[in-house]
Amino acid sequence: MDNQNIGELKQNLNSLKAHRHDFIKDETYEVCKICGKKRLFLEEVAEGLQRGLREDGKTYSVRENRMAYFMPDIWEKMYNALGSKKAKLTALMLLQTGARINEARNIRKIDIDFQRNTIRLVVTKTKAK
Repeated sequence: MDNQNIGELKQNLNSLKAHRHDFIKDETYEVCKICGKKRLFLEEVAEGLQRGLREDGKTYSVRENRMAYFMPDIWEKMYNALGSKKAKLTALMLLQTGARINEARNIRKIDIDFQRNTIRLVVTKTKAK
């Protein structure tokens, strides 16, 4: 390779690193014309809710405001919609303890200290190394 070709190659690589994506719609995705980056095409189906279709046919939805809070009326509707007693107890425990679902699933009777009103979470979220 001569110096001119190496210079062109470096210039092309730099333009790929620092560019604004110019997406075009391609079936269920939007694809950047320059680098080929794909992102799911989302269309608004309701106020604050967007939905897309993955390649495998599954729908994917994204809320505009991901900060969600249970207001009393919404909590009551959700709680009453839960079918089994086990599901209702799990929902109450998650809400009242702040535990993650996997942490709550792994609680055993010996992890609960009724005298101190504490629950020991043996299985917790860990970061991959």
